[in-house]
Amino acid sequence: MIRRRLPLHALYPAIETDVRERCPHAPTGGHNGTLALWVKGRSDMRFAVQELPLGDRHLRAFVEVSWHIHRGDPCWTPPLRGELLGSRLLGLTGLFTPAHPYHRNAEVTHFLARSGGRLLGRVSAAINHRFNAHHGTKIGFFGFFDVVNVFSVAKALLDSARSWLSARGMRAMRGPGGYSTATPEPYQGVLIDGFDTPPTVELTHNPPYYAELLERYGLRKVKDYHAYWIIPTGPDNPG
Repeated sequence: MIRRRLPLHALYPAIETDVRERCPHAPTGGHNGTLALWVKGRSDMRFAVQELPLGDRHLRAFVEVSWHIHRGDPCWTPPLRGELLGSRLLGLTGLFTPAHPYHRNAEVTHFLARSGGRLLGRVSAAINHRFNAHHGTKIGFFGFFDVVNVFSVAKALLDSARSWLSARGMRAMRGPGGYSTATPEPYQGVLIDGFDTPPTVELTHNPPYYAELLERYGLRKVKDYHAYWIIPTGPDNPG
């Protein structure tokens, strides 16, 4: 059987920025610090960015952000809530719970943006100590990035993650992905092409405006991820 590779379907660049530059609007306090800001150009809508430590009960709202952002997108594949929050019924230890083995060698936190009861965006910040020890780096990661198409909200979230990582000695911030963008991990990078088709297994999917928001913030490409359609040919499918 011959496998025919079709033209490029999508690009998933991983991007990063230096965290040592000053983040004037980022919160510097401990867990559950709340930063109140205004969304300019949107009728001066006020919003808050709240830090949610691992195990915080408000992480349920953090998970729900995806449903608010991707509502109406037929190509979006929702995650399993049990894999993130845990499920006694299914015997799952959620990634967002302290008992998950990922946290034995990592530090993480989460930031949630909302205006009243409206969820506007989210981002995580993580330090994977094994990754940095193996590569001899001081890279922090941002992930689980979802946000409305308002730069002020995106900037406040990224500033919060960046400040948290910088305070812990990290020199660069890389993402988006899950908690970290080590090579074997799923859902890395930001989709920049192929928005009209659903993602394949463990590949990311996001609205088209994400790349513009991240580049406007100052993030620059580190690497590309490529996804291809591969159609087998044979007697039943001559191609």
